[in-house]
Amino acid sequence: MIGEKIQYAPNRNGKLISINEAKRGLACNCICPACKSVLIARKGDVRIPHFAHYKNNSCATGYQTSLHLLAKELPASLPAFSASPDITSLIWLPMPFADGII
Repeated sequence: MIGEKIQYAPNRNGKLISINEAKRGLACNCICPACKSVLIARKGDVRIPHFAHYKNNSCATGYQTSLHLLAKELPASLPAFSASPDITSLIWLPMPFADGII
């Protein structure tokens, strides 16, 4: 996706970090999740903060791959839930309305 800005990237330890957590410039120590090239954290005042390829600008899937990795991490951050629904909550109960019960 050309034109999209990479907002999440893995650092050299493999931890996915947001641009807000990253140090500016090459100090972010991040790599492109798609092509494995070195990324630079651009955190200036003109454009929105984002990761960009330091030298190789021909990678077309870094943005999409970063979103894929982020989506894979989301289930681990959500609270636990039961796989079996409580069907008692699905039983229809009469609802009182101004004109009576429907």
